[in-house]
Amino acid sequence: MKIKDDKFHEIKQFCIDSRINGLSVNEIVAILKKNGIKDWDYHRVKNAARVSRNPDISSAVKTRSKNAKQERQEIVKEGATERKPKYELIDGFYTIFYGKNKKLKISECDVDKAFKLYTLGNLTMNQVALDVGISRADFYALKTAFSLTKSDLPFTPEKIDTMSADEIAEQIRIEKKRLALKKFHDAKYQDIEKDNKAFHQLNYYFNLALDKIQAIDARPFDVKRKFVKQDERYLVVIADVHAGAISNNRLNKYNFEIMRTRFEQLAEHIINLLPPCDLVIADGGDRIMGLLHGSILRNSEGCVDSVFEVTECYTKLFLTLIKHGFSIEFHSVSGNHDSIFPVKTDRSDDSSFSRIVDWALQLQFKNFKQVKFVEAIDNMALIQFFDYGVLLLHGDKSKRLGRYHRLFKERIIEIIGAHYHSYSASEDDNIPVYRVNSFCGNDEYATGLGLYSEPGVRLITYSKRGRVTDRLIRFDC
Repeated sequence: MKIKDDKFHEIKQFCIDSRINGLSVNEIVAILKKNGIKDWDYHRVKNAARVSRNPDISSAVKTRSKNAKQERQEIVKEGATERKPKYELIDGFYTIFYGKNKKLKISECDVDKAFKLYTLGNLTMNQVALDVGISRADFYALKTAFSLTKSDLPFTPEKIDTMSADEIAEQIRIEKKRLALKKFHDAKYQDIEKDNKAFHQLNYYFNLALDKIQAIDARPFDVKRKFVKQDERYLVVIADVHAGAISNNRLNKYNFEIMRTRFEQLAEHIINLLPPCDLVIADGGDRIMGLLHGSILRNSEGCVDSVFEVTECYTKLFLTLIKHGFSIEFHSVSGNHDSIFPVKTDRSDDSSFSRIVDWALQLQFKNFKQVKFVEAIDNMALIQFFDYGVLLLHGDKSKRLGRYHRLFKERIIEIIGAHYHSYSASEDDNIPVYRVNSFCGNDEYATGLGLYSEPGVRLITYSKRGRVTDRLIRFDC
């Protein structure tokens, strides 16, 4: 049927008022149908009384929702008291009644086992249930029936009544021991299993590597041999000859005779190792034992004899090399033992036995074109190779030799020092520093510092790019 405009507004207002009063949409539709208005269905009533279009309905609905929520919060639901599981013992079996008509039938032996595992073994309820063969819910009912906790005795009340205190204590002790052994064996098997797993993993990688290695198709490089004459220079560094020193102990043996033999062996090694060439020989100082300390006089030959002996050895060395086609460039510096004065002074470098040896050698070879003597600069020998230099010092004035290269305008690529009777290679002030072996071997000073290197002479090869090889010429005596 058709609704007049005034009738429509009347019904709409009725719907709005009903919603404000708390009626639902379905309840309003039912009232309208009861009054013969059937064309106002659920959706039409809902649209007419829409909350967004009627603020009064919105506030009323919110108030009713808030009140309903408060009423729900004020209602306290009280359930029935949970019943504790009951149990009974019949013919050695416990029957546990729990939940809604649920029951568990378990032997006294299994109950005893479960209680011991839970209290003494400190297992969880899941672990105990799996070990005994029941569900977790069953074990929970079992322990609740007996009010069992982790700190309780692992026995049922019936069993406690039949045992004395000593028997209870003894059974607990035995069970703890058994569980401890079980844990020990379990841990041992776990370690074995872990090691076995690691072994299998290692074996896998070994087999994988073996397969890869066998698959390698190894062939030699396609390299052609080229014979190119190398442009190289050779330097022989003799240091700490200590002519006149006498040593005869388990650390070192040295005297005039051994010194002569070593010079002869040095000449033989040079001839066998090198082709005839322009050879640089450098003496790093301490050519004689000297008079530096009073104690030295008791363990050394006289200084005059020492000067003549070392001069003779150098003379024989030079003559032998010249005979075999070598040309010699000789550099030398003085050492602290070369000092003529008993106490080291500022004039020790100038007034030294080493300068007497140099004078004697220059006198011996003044007519030899194959021998060239190069004068030291402030007791420092600058040895020139190609477009760079090598600086030779005795090394007694400072442990840090790297700073000395700053004194020269020439490019110095390394510094060679002696004094310590011990070989070492280091870097100081961004320049390589090499301490060479001693000719004589260890003395008291080096031994006191805990330093030692095999006695010998260094044979060093240089190319245009710098040091190539460094070889120790060893002695047989």
